[in-house]
Amino acid sequence: MNKLKRRWKYWFIVLFSLTSVKLQSQTVQINIAHSETKEPIENAHISLVSKQNTKDLFFISDSNGNIFIPLSDSVSLTISHIAYVTNKVFIEYLHTDYTVFLKPLVFNLSEFVITAQRHIQPQKESVYSIKTIDAEKINSKGASTINEALSNELNMRFSYRPSFGSNVNLQGFSGEQVNIMIDGVPVTGRLNGNLDLQQINLNNTERVEVLYGPVSVVYGSNSSGGAINLISSKHGKKPYSLKSTIYTESVGQYNFSTTASAVNRSKNIFAVSVGRNFFGGYSPMDTSRHKLWLQREQYFSDISYTRLFKKGEIRTGISYFNELMKDRGELRPPYYKTAFDTYYGTQRIIARTHAIWNFGKAHHLDITSAFSIYERNRKKFFRDLVSLEYIPVNTVGENDTSLTYEYFIRPIFASKKQNAFFNFQAGTEFLYSELNTARIVNKKENVTEYAVFLNTFIYPLKNNKLTVNPGIRYIQNNRYNAPLAYALNFNLQFAHDITLKGSVAKGYRAPNIKELYLDFYFSESIQVYGNSQLKAETSNHYRLSAEWNKSYEKQAWFIEVSAFYNHLTNMITTAQTNITQWNYINIGNFYSQGYSFLLRNKSKYVEFIAGSNYTGFLFLPSTELQNINYYFSPEFICNPSIKLPKYKLFFDINYKYTGKLASQYLSQNNEVKQSYIADYHTVDCSVKRKLWKEKLTFVIGAKNILNITNVPIQGRVYGYSSARDITSLPIMWGRTGFISLMLEL
Repeated sequence: MNKLKRRWKYWFIVLFSLTSVKLQSQTVQINIAHSETKEPIENAHISLVSKQNTKDLFFISDSNGNIFIPLSDSVSLTISHIAYVTNKVFIEYLHTDYTVFLKPLVFNLSEFVITAQRHIQPQKESVYSIKTIDAEKINSKGASTINEALSNELNMRFSYRPSFGSNVNLQGFSGEQVNIMIDGVPVTGRLNGNLDLQQINLNNTERVEVLYGPVSVVYGSNSSGGAINLISSKHGKKPYSLKSTIYTESVGQYNFSTTASAVNRSKNIFAVSVGRNFFGGYSPMDTSRHKLWLQREQYFSDISYTRLFKKGEIRTGISYFNELMKDRGELRPPYYKTAFDTYYGTQRIIARTHAIWNFGKAHHLDITSAFSIYERNRKKFFRDLVSLEYIPVNTVGENDTSLTYEYFIRPIFASKKQNAFFNFQAGTEFLYSELNTARIVNKKENVTEYAVFLNTFIYPLKNNKLTVNPGIRYIQNNRYNAPLAYALNFNLQFAHDITLKGSVAKGYRAPNIKELYLDFYFSESIQVYGNSQLKAETSNHYRLSAEWNKSYEKQAWFIEVSAFYNHLTNMITTAQTNITQWNYINIGNFYSQGYSFLLRNKSKYVEFIAGSNYTGFLFLPSTELQNINYYFSPEFICNPSIKLPKYKLFFDINYKYTGKLASQYLSQNNEVKQSYIADYHTVDCSVKRKLWKEKLTFVIGAKNILNITNVPIQGRVYGYSSARDITSLPIMWGRTGFISLMLEL
């Protein structure tokens, strides 16, 4: 019996020893990830010291950003990487998996983008050519609208029309060919094809992303020339936060906005944003009443709620915008005591929901939906400045109210497997738009568009050095049989520093309701009509670029060289059919091609950006002009900035030269005539100072130092001039100074 007991005691000791060895050999997983994108970081160097080991242990993170280390009561980690700030972490009771986030180095110039991929990733890894403007740059420039934020960028031109506002021309494309979105939702409310950029404020914007070339596969028919996407700020997990901004500009602009957010139990985020913008109007030669740049008063608000889950999140909210624009007429002879005033009122309501749900680590569902109401009214009054009476003018064509309803939904199911050969985005999109106005046939019309698309990502080389991105989109329009839209993009990384990108894409745009059914009788001399027989526009796009991005210990360099070619067919425009009547028609072809160079250098105290662009345009409204050559227009930018961290001072200078834009057009008598927009220079500068533990930011600066207002224009230049010839094109108001004060708590 004693012998048996001794045997059991022996086997118990052996079993206990083996169990102890096994427990000691158990490991936990440490994940090394990017602090912003949460993407894994490969080849991070980890030095580890624990109570069990007096000597340092060294590890290198794998392609998934992981290392595996023994269980420990406490451990000290030092994580370093050439492109990230070294992070030292002390962890007590390391018995479960743990994630360590690294911040990118100050001198790492790699930007992060969302547009088109539908998830955040480094710009150098994206297959698309995307330009980003972050909130810090927006604030430094004193920009409150999109056109102000992008005014110094290459391949962009802006112009202004008194009753329609500011619009953008992107690589020669404008109007309906450029999709403008907020968080991937198209903004409704276009006038004459253009969206008034002065109505889209940047109060709650984290950054602006510009995508060059057709993105019809992902974003639909209004993206044949490119897209501009505003990414809204994502409120953090602080229990309470507050941001208020006051802005004033010497031209007579006074803006105020404030945003507050609160977090409940780290799962519920509530945010409210309100603001008011006021602009008193401007004319190069001021008059007693009439202004070239009309007076605007805007009110806006936004309420949002975010619910965080373990596997995803749901964000929902509603925004409201109200604008009153006043066009005060010249005083009428002989007594100069009366005038005609026209008021333009705009209201825009957008209710939106965005949901993301993760299925494991490799798949997710992304659903974006929105319901928009857009109302625009035009009212004319006879103004008696003696009695101060406003008498409505009821003449035909002088007053109008249009109401647009739009419902939009885009669900996308996507995979993003690490080190996989194949990933995809598969989705559908539904858009219903209804217009109610007296200025269209039947007073009410609608357009419905449904699409199915597949965007694939193939990685044939090791470590994802090559990404091939073919995609297709099938579209069903209730009025058109749309062609199949397609795209083929690629991203090839040579070693670590050089990236080659290319794209071939086909864009598509169906005519909008006004182009099809407009019935606008303004006066005896001006009538504009739609055309229900219009063909859809199609475009072909080709782009090739090479990037060199090198980070050193004390500075970083980025160089990009690119070339592009665009061809738009069945272009929709207005043509004069008789002395008083204009009709929408398909006319000719539009071509653009260009070459760009961009240099960026960043060191501890100085960042320098310089670039040039040489773009050629060719507009062929008739086969009679087939031998016409391209007319090239140069651009140049130089944007140095200096920061003095010791004094918390930042200096910004933005210079841009916009070259002469020449072309030819066919007159009513079939004569070939010369047209052009004159060249001009713009310079802005600002100084930023952070105060009160960096909670208060003060910016003072000057805009349009060279005092550019209108530039000469001759003839009709596609995308800029109106149907009738004009002699000057409003570019911006005159030289101004501004002050901005932002408080963040």
